[in-house]
Amino acid sequence: MGYYDNEHSSKEEVEKELTKHWKPEWLKEKNIYDWLDEETNIPWLELDVYADMPWVEIFKEAQAVKDQCVVHREYSGGGTWLSGCLHGIRTDVTNDWRHLDEFKHLKEDEVEYKWTELADQCPITTDYFKNKFPFREYKRLRFMWLEPGGYILPHKDNDERCFSPVNVSIYNPTGCEFRYRNWGTVPFTNGSAFIVDVGQEHAVWNRSNEARLHIICHGKRKNPDWKHLLIKSWQKYGYGKF
Repeated sequence: MGYYDNEHSSKEEVEKELTKHWKPEWLKEKNIYDWLDEETNIPWLELDVYADMPWVEIFKEAQAVKDQCVVHREYSGGGTWLSGCLHGIRTDVTNDWRHLDEFKHLKEDEVEYKWTELADQCPITTDYFKNKFPFREYKRLRFMWLEPGGYILPHKDNDERCFSPVNVSIYNPTGCEFRYRNWGTVPFTNGSAFIVDVGQEHAVWNRSNEARLHIICHGKRKNPDWKHLLIKSWQKYGYGKF
């Protein structure tokens, strides 16, 4: 009997098998985030938040405080990658707590995260992420600048799959690309947001004459808002894309 010989299968059995294949498990009961994280290896998913994103106003606020940002991971960006925390340990502590001698002996849930003085100077940005973005609690929330001609060398932030941070593009000039080795370029536009897998190798190269600004979010999501957003986003951007 050949693989395609299903003469012993009824029409009902064929339809049942095909329906099972066509509809992912999360459409029944499984949490969509667990399904995306554990049963797929997609590197990104665009989130359907553009309509509510005041990216023009956020960009203006960020430009006004850019001089308070610090070099982030000089070994990776050669001094062209800058960052400042809106929420975190301090404005200038842009890596995680394990990079500081005074905190590295602690567990992450023992570290005090708070809104910084940078957030006080950016009221529209802070209001959006406090009250409209589907996170209920933040760890680090950071402005991430990449200067003209700047780069972030190919790297992985984790040795295992880490489909977790949300990368929000505030201003992404033409010619600046965030690229995965095996998947190509993430289609960032101004005001778009993506959940990304930083356990897969990725790099950024800004081959434009303008600075790129993104915001990276780490924290706990609002449920059921987050679940509904993921379902809507997968149905809009995920089907047929991977």
